[in-house]
Amino acid sequence: MVLILLFPMAVLGAAVLLLLSRHRTGTWKAARGGPLLLLLTLLASYALAFAALNADPYYEDNGAAEFIEFRYRWTWAAVIGGLVSMFSVPGVFALRALWLWWRCRNARGTDGPPRERA
Repeated sequence: MVLILLFPMAVLGAAVLLLLSRHRTGTWKAARGGPLLLLLTLLASYALAFAALNADPYYEDNGAAEFIEFRYRWTWAAVIGGLVSMFSVPGVFALRALWLWWRCRNARGTDGPPRERA
């Protein structure tokens, strides 16, 4: 039961964070990148889960192949999307942190010790 509610609550929380960030800055352009990245990652994990379910809508139930009807695929995609997001969200934020660290490091020009001018 918790997995069914995990994904919608995460998306709702990301949307609220994005709206609060937009309210704090006053414009969508100046809103923080973290909440937007979180919302896009969650939506991408849901889309990936839904596409995987549509590609193969069968599952094994005690050795018999069971077909998942289309009206139930949305719920299955929410459960699978919640499981996928447990790994994709930290991974995306780790990649973002590495990219920001690399960009900051190259902007400072820390290629070595400071040189003296002649």
